[in-house]
Amino acid sequence: MAALGSDVQATSVELVSVIEKMKERKARLEEQISAEEAEYEGVLAQVRTMQERLGALKDSLAKKQAVRADLERTISETYSAFKSILDASKKLLTTAKEESSALKAQIE
Repeated sequence: MAALGSDVQATSVELVSVIEKMKERKARLEEQISAEEAEYEGVLAQVRTMQERLGALKDSLAKKQAVRADLERTISETYSAFKSILDASKKLLTTAKEESSALKAQIE
């Protein structure tokens, strides 16, 4: 009977030791979990900030690209109109010179 009592006591001591080791592992794991959760929240906050910045950049780019397109259209239209005016001015100058020469010839 004494051997049985000794065996029970040894098993109990070993069981308590195993339980204590598991509690220590659990405590270390809880620390790791807390650290990773904090890191996760930090990264998540950074992602949200980056998403907001990305949205702002997207809006800004869209506005600037629209203005650029308007400027390109205005430049093209203005150049075309200026070229038409220049061509008309050249024709007018040629006509004026011809008329002047014709009138001069009539006087002489």
